Amino acid sequence: MSCNSEFDKLLPSREYNDSTSAIVKTRKVLYLIVDGARGWSVRDANAPNVMSLLKNSTYSWNSLSDSLGTNGNGWADLMTGVKKNKHKITDDSFAGNQLAQYPVIFQRIKASRPETRIASFASSTIFKDNLTTGADVSQSFNSDAEVKTAVVAELGSDIASLIVGQFDAIDIAGAQFGYDDSVPEYRNAILQFDQYLGEMLTALRSRRDYAKEDWLVVITSNHGGQAMIPPAQDDKTVFSYPKANTFTIAYNAGYKPYLINKPFTGNKYTGKFLRLYSAPANNTATIATSVRAEVKNNNSIYNFGDTTSFTIELKVKKNIRGTSFVYEWPVFFSKRFDKTKSVGNGWAFAWESSKWRFFMGSQGVGHQAADDPTTLVDGNWHSLAVVVYNKNFLRTIRYFRDGKQVAELSIASSVKLGTMNNSAPLEMGFIPVDTGQPFDGFLSDIRIWKAPLSDAVIAQYACDSRITESHPYWNRLIGYWPANDGSGLIIKDESPAGNDFHISVGTGTTLQWTDQNDVLCPPPTGNLAKLVPNTVDVPSQILSWLAITPPETWGLDGRVWLNQ
Repeated sequence: MSCNSEFDKLLPSREYNDSTSAIVKTRKVLYLIVDGARGWSVRDANAPNVMSLLKNSTYSWNSLSDSLGTNGNGWADLMTGVKKNKHKITDDSFAGNQLAQYPVIFQRIKASRPETRIASFASSTIFKDNLTTGADVSQSFNSDAEVKTAVVAELGSDIASLIVGQFDAIDIAGAQFGYDDSVPEYRNAILQFDQYLGEMLTALRSRRDYAKEDWLVVITSNHGGQAMIPPAQDDKTVFSYPKANTFTIAYNAGYKPYLINKPFTGNKYTGKFLRLYSAPANNTATIATSVRAEVKNNNSIYNFGDTTSFTIELKVKKNIRGTSFVYEWPVFFSKRFDKTKSVGNGWAFAWESSKWRFFMGSQGVGHQAADDPTTLVDGNWHSLAVVVYNKNFLRTIRYFRDGKQVAELSIASSVKLGTMNNSAPLEMGFIPVDTGQPFDGFLSDIRIWKAPLSDAVIAQYACDSRITESHPYWNRLIGYWPANDGSGLIIKDESPAGNDFHISVGTGTTLQWTDQNDVLCPPPTGNLAKLVPNTVDVPSQILSWLAITPPETWGLDGRVWLNQ
């Protein structure tokens, strides 16, 4: 990872030994921009020259461009090292750009190393006219073949230091036929570029002073392109957005193979689950107009009094109902005598706007609750858990989301909960509580334990789709409903208790066992893109290779990916 110190911002210099003396090599860069080359398609094309570089490369097939997916925006990221909120370039018009404040790296390099020879060869006049200021040589051509020929010629020059080649034939093929390796025209365009790459690499390695030079070869794309993503690979994150899918290869003869793969985006979660909802979906909903379920027998085992420790885990997927739909206190899983939140014995899970909460209380005392501070509005499955136990003579609740503790509530000694025992059934789905929108979504993998599970155990099993008798607390399990029964009016309890849920289908609703192919326990989406190379990273990588430390005033947004 990149650091704040100047030393760590630079890739480590190396010395090479021959039979007689140490040779300090001169660092140089070949930078190839391949428009519209979608990362997965380049990988699957198995292009021989591209693949030959990987054993000495830091590389990724899941690197990312901006979601705009335009040439101008992608080029600007790759040439300035800042994002569109700074350079203001969103398309090929370059209207309103801020290149004077955030110039291309050619100008940055020349300011630090004016003797550096920079040559740029492009298949697009738009690229040449807008993004090559500061180059000693800047030319545009009518074809990729001509760009390749110009790059090869420049590689024959002893004074070449930074060479940029911009190629557009893959993007042209993708725009016309489709951006997927299964499309012959697109695949052929990838393989044609690979042939050009082979010629350029041959020219590079044939340089008269190649043994005295240390070349970084960067090959990347400015954006991906529209393509069908197989459902099994759709993780509903930016990595399933094909227009942002690029590839990045940073090759050096001294590098070790380092694949930067797609980060963990959650476990796949499939099955046929019951939709719990009401008709109408507003504060006039009632039990008689809802799809819901309750346990008919032996409900007393889910009474925990005022001292018994227990754990409840469940998975929930809340349907996204539009920006105007606000969840106001819908209880979706509970055992509580009175369903109003201010009175009544027992415990319950509820939703409040975009957050979930667990509360418990007793008659005349009110409820005690805490919220998960993180909003859950992504339409994915999440694992929720609460552990209720006694700590320092106080009733304490620990809250977990996707295996990680997110809150803790210790109920003040002045609040006398009394017994939480009641004769209410264990229920899921619509449960009357004040007024507001009823719950609409799915519950599954519900586990109730008569024991306080440890943090480590919760973390280990939270994102698993099932548990078995190998679970360390299996003998303390008093209710386990996978809830993927798929049909009928029973949700089977697979614990020794055998307390099945019985489903009721209200007026105006239908029984909907719905196929789900989703993601469970997705990480925060804001961090995912930082875990793979981005288009804005390349300028920082090149500057670091050339031992140019960018001052903070440059405002670069990229990071350096170290190989060793």
